[in-house]
Amino acid sequence: MADILATRRRQAEREEKAAEKKGNRKKKEAAIAAQQWMNVGIEALLLEAWRFNPTFPALLRYCPRHEMLREDSRHGTTVPAGSTVLASPLSAMNDPNLFSNPDVFGYWRPREDYMHFGWGGHECLGKELATTVLRELLAHLVPLLQQWNVKPADSIEYDGPAIKRYAVQFVRKPAETGKEGA
Repeated sequence: MADILATRRRQAEREEKAAEKKGNRKKKEAAIAAQQWMNVGIEALLLEAWRFNPTFPALLRYCPRHEMLREDSRHGTTVPAGSTVLASPLSAMNDPNLFSNPDVFGYWRPREDYMHFGWGGHECLGKELATTVLRELLAHLVPLLQQWNVKPADSIEYDGPAIKRYAVQFVRKPAETGKEGA
């Protein structure tokens, strides 16, 4: 992930330098385009990483009335009124009928294919805020990974299906020493 973002950042810097030669207006336009491109790349990586480890891998839902799911399909099923249903975004986002090559980290997948935040009338109200905050965090954090090693937490604490605490430790990489014997 760091390599992909580093490549995107280098391309954005090259575009910005090229724009400097063409004048201030072009420079500003290039800088805006480069930032937008970087944001889209980070968001694509974030969504795909979430596909493998969603915040809510399984959700319990109450069904107040009789419902038919996938009525138009031979896989249709009836959910009786008063039932509790287990919905699994983790399973759905790894279903080969919905995601080609589900075992492959495919950051090129269309944004609308992901179901991390639900959709329609049940879409998460914090979707844009959460995505923006994490995208900005990663935009500033990933370049630092060139200088730091990340030591994952020994354990993850859960609050129901949601992660409550996942601590990481950043350890500065040793400084490179000059060539000896020259």
